[in-house]
Amino acid sequence: MMREAFHRLRASGGQMEQHQIVKHVVDGAAVGVTAGVWATVLPSVASGLTVVWMIIRIYETKTVQDFVGRFRRASMPTDAD
Repeated sequence: MMREAFHRLRASGGQMEQHQIVKHVVDGAAVGVTAGVWATVLPSVASGLTVVWMIIRIYETKTVQDFVGRFRRASMPTDAD
């Protein structure tokens, strides 16, 4: 594929095909950089989501719900009629 592109470029002597090759090389480099950024960012995002998930799971346990229920009942105003 590269050999064919090189031969077409050489035969035509045109700048347009050379421009296309440069664009493809730069696009490939951009994809590589993007993948590298995601490779370092994704573990942090996954860790953060794991922490949030564990907090939700702990909040949903019966023990925590009983504690929250007692706290809410204690803070409610009572009828003093």
